[in-house]
Amino acid sequence: MNPIKALEDIDQVLPHDKASILLVYAGLKPSCLAIFSGEVYDQTKDEVHIDAGILNIFKQILDALHLHYQIETKLYENEGENETNAQEVVRAFISKDKDTANKLKIYFDDLDKYDYEAGILLGYPETAVMSFLTPNMLAMEDEPIATKYVSEVNMRLLGYRLSKDQWEDEVKPLEAQGNYLKELSPKIYSEVTQG
Repeated sequence: MNPIKALEDIDQVLPHDKASILLVYAGLKPSCLAIFSGEVYDQTKDEVHIDAGILNIFKQILDALHLHYQIETKLYENEGENETNAQEVVRAFISKDKDTANKLKIYFDDLDKYDYEAGILLGYPETAVMSFLTPNMLAMEDEPIATKYVSEVNMRLLGYRLSKDQWEDEVKPLEAQGNYLKELSPKIYSEVTQG
């Protein structure tokens, strides 16, 4: 199996998550979180599950890329006024080493307490993580389309909020990440950066 081609072809994983997996594989990010979910269904008593075959293919891809992971499946119930529905969600915490994957899961299990640590483990710049949800966080409408260091297309890889003071430095890694993805998997790069 060609793991890059297999990752390109697995529809249940979002393009940004696929890109993050490849960036972890390359050592350009310390870890990532990939999420995919089953169909929403009406009654919580209904048995609708994410296809085990898809999960096995996903695990085979991660194994072939020599990545460590923690995978958990949860059922989320939504109760409305007149109906209850549910959705099964798989979260995969992925890294090049087992300890980092385990830490990422621990941090996401208590994100209110560990939001800083989770951001750092996801490879976000420290200044961006420190400004998250503070008055120093750059408003989305003020985020740059491109910079002298990062092309407009590679700016579309941005997956975190920027700080008002350090945003120019915070976006610099996006150019190298985008160039790597474009070379390794033009298909995933195109899916993530299409405008």
